Amino acid sequence: MNRGKISGMLLVAAVFSIPAPSYASHGELMNDIYFFTDATYTVQVGHDSPDCTSYGVVYTLSGQRTQYSYSQPFAYCANDGYYPYMEPWM
Repeated sequence: MNRGKISGMLLVAAVFSIPAPSYASHGELMNDIYFFTDATYTVQVGHDSPDCTSYGVVYTLSGQRTQYSYSQPFAYCANDGYYPYMEPWM
């Protein structure tokens, strides 16, 4: 094998051996949850906002909950701290 091919193989091996951040596998995913009046999802009537505490994720409701909701992940909660949420690779 030539040096270029060996270097490329070592680079690929190094990238795939980088461990995932610990919060990605051990943290609790936090979601902003929005509630709407009906299936058209046009009029918002409530919002559950998460907070990262020593007990885990705690949600605080403003407005009302309905069966029509939309959840938006935005962070992980681990060790009493926030860690950024990253969209999974497709």
